[in-house]
Amino acid sequence: MNNRGWSINSFLCLLGILTFCLIVVTVLSNQLYKSVQKNEIIEDDNVSTYEIVPNDITTSNSIKNYINLEDKLKECAKSYVVNKAISGCKLIITFEKLKSENYITKLTNPHDDNSECNGYVIYNSETNEYIPYLSCGISYKTSNYNKYFE
Repeated sequence: MNNRGWSINSFLCLLGILTFCLIVVTVLSNQLYKSVQKNEIIEDDNVSTYEIVPNDITTSNSIKNYINLEDKLKECAKSYVVNKAISGCKLIITFEKLKSENYITKLTNPHDDNSECNGYVIYNSETNEYIPYLSCGISYKTSNYNKYFE
């Protein structure tokens, strides 16, 4: 036999290995792209809904207090956007950003005066929509709240 070239078996093995590597690289890069897209680009335009984390808060007044805090956060974000003349984008405005620029001082948990709440507002300039997200420890959390955006 001729020992100077590739046999069909060697060629098929090499082709199989290259195909497998190509599939693995494609899958991993796709997962990386989706991860980056999820964390940096906001595509979800769902309206905020409210979720009560299981606790002893059951009265509608307690819920209203948390919704009032969300509204306070939203109004501060509106002032921030107007003063900064922001347009043409989707933006996450964090409580810390609003606090550092003196738009808000603190968000005290209505259920526990010793703890503070945290949150952010997602602003869409195309629709002029502000969606507040609030987290008050174990007492209350807006559904779809993402700790990554704090």
